[in-house]
Amino acid sequence: MLVENMKTYIYIILLFCLLGCSNKANNTSSILSEIDTLVVEEDVNIRPEDKHIPIYEEISEYRNNLSEIASEISFVKLSNEPLVRDFFIYDIQSTDQFIFLMGPQLIYQYDWNGNFIRQIGGKGQGPGEYTNLTAPLMIDSENKLLYAHDLHTQQLLVYDFDGVFKKKVNLDRNASCLTMYDSILIAERTSSAYRFLPYEGKAFAFRGYNGKIVKSFGSYLYPISRDGLEHYGPDVNPLWNNDGNFYMLEYGNDTIYQVTKETLIPDLVLTGKLALDRDGLFKKDTKDKVWVGGPLMKPNSYVFESNRFLLFRMYAATEIYYAICDKKTGQISRTGHQDKRYEFDYKGEKSKDYFIDDLVSNMVVDPLYQSSGIAIGLIPAPAIVDDRDNITNFIDQHPTDEGTKLKEIVTQMTEEDNSIVCFIKFK
Repeated sequence: MLVENMKTYIYIILLFCLLGCSNKANNTSSILSEIDTLVVEEDVNIRPEDKHIPIYEEISEYRNNLSEIASEISFVKLSNEPLVRDFFIYDIQSTDQFIFLMGPQLIYQYDWNGNFIRQIGGKGQGPGEYTNLTAPLMIDSENKLLYAHDLHTQQLLVYDFDGVFKKKVNLDRNASCLTMYDSILIAERTSSAYRFLPYEGKAFAFRGYNGKIVKSFGSYLYPISRDGLEHYGPDVNPLWNNDGNFYMLEYGNDTIYQVTKETLIPDLVLTGKLALDRDGLFKKDTKDKVWVGGPLMKPNSYVFESNRFLLFRMYAATEIYYAICDKKTGQISRTGHQDKRYEFDYKGEKSKDYFIDDLVSNMVVDPLYQSSGIAIGLIPAPAIVDDRDNITNFIDQHPTDEGTKLKEIVTQMTEEDNSIVCFIKFK
């Protein structure tokens, strides 16, 4: 468990006093290990005691019901104008007041009733316009600003929550996979498109909001020889926030790092005999190997973390599923081993990366995005129409206020409607 510096120092001082100041500075790691064994409150961010998570083993324990990992789920039906198809929604971000949706061409703003408010910016090359948006959107709630990255022009476009274009920031040609770190720095992860360029000995970099690189961190894997590689592999370098701490998992690396402004700190190690080795990272024939990733190409859909759980979207030759680590108990489980109630258009039969919402609706839910510690999924209108009777019957048998609102929406939906967005709060 990594703790803030001050807290660490306090614990160390106390332990030194208890031990008669007999330990030296080189025993810090063992001290931290002892701190990991202390009893913590439910709302404190915990990390596995031995710092190892065997997600690359065959997992026999199945955990499919959402109630086992989530405390609540809520639903918002998007208004039907404009019509936005699910597969082309690259990111969803939310604030206390608004929901922002990014498609391949435009950015849309909604209220929490799903009412369309406005389009932000537009397609083109004029002031405040963009040509090739790339996820994720970055939201500065405190200053009520939205940042959108145009990959083609390598500009960061800044709007306020009223949709007014405020400024643009010029980036260099290799900028990709940007995520807001804080009000001062942007976190940038290496894209697969640049892994074999001389520039890309880097796993991660910080940019200021002037577009300039402030600090960068080397990769333990890249660049590697391009000779004989059959494909580049996915853009999987997840960066996520939990309890105010940022973490990163570089594609192909077995280590999760905590990200600070000064350094990358090794935090958790992912183990198991089914992990890809370095030579197999970009091979098509992966046999029985599994890795963190998948075909969705949504940069914030591969790792989710709460104070209690770590979720990894796992990709294998035969299936896609979630590996779930209960950080409190150390138990490893997974989704799957169940019949699908319906198929999403963009999913294959091998996909098992979904949960059953047994809290409110009995619908299939699949976390695709995350915003401010909340996982966000999309439920397509055709899937809801096909399963309408099952949904309404479940709501009637398990009445909740959220279910009552959802039932009214579901009974009126047609296959041509926009999707329902679900917001999942993990335990």
